[in-house]
Amino acid sequence: MRSSGYSERQTARDLSAYGRDVGFIARDAEHHPENPWRTAVDLEATAHLQSDHRRLLRLLDGLDGPLPSGASAVEERRTRAVALLVAESRHQSVEEDAFWPIVRTALDCGGRLADRALADHVENRRLMRAVEDSEAGSAEFEEALCALSTALREHLVFELQEVWPQLWTAAPSQPLRDLLEHLER
Repeated sequence: MRSSGYSERQTARDLSAYGRDVGFIARDAEHHPENPWRTAVDLEATAHLQSDHRRLLRLLDGLDGPLPSGASAVEERRTRAVALLVAESRHQSVEEDAFWPIVRTALDCGGRLADRALADHVENRRLMRAVEDSEAGSAEFEEALCALSTALREHLVFELQEVWPQLWTAAPSQPLRDLLEHLER
């Protein structure tokens, strides 16, 4: 796939920085037991969605690189694209059912953040349909896949840099427990 506007290195740097922030927050919660609403369950809910984000990034990374040649390489690329579409569709569903409602109610700016994320989801679904509707190996397929890759990476960074830090510091434990229950279903 041709390089997206939002580079893999930039995404990795952003996610790495966020991981350090979450690690710091987790250590801080452990060192301050008087803060009763940061528990192992909160950390588990956070880790679960972070793991999902890392899986999506691995799928995106598996699609980056030179364009394939030959029928089997094109079919492999199509298979990887379908895996990404399935994973992203499931991820969006979980977020729309459980995560964004928590953000909306737990944060003063939650409505604005959730609205932006849901608008991203609408655009990402449009791009996913463009990938599905095009023939693997065609210029249309590659353009749609490149656009989807860029949009998904930007959305993940938005969540990790803007949403999670605010949610972590503002949300009471019960909504995060509810989220974890939903994720485990």
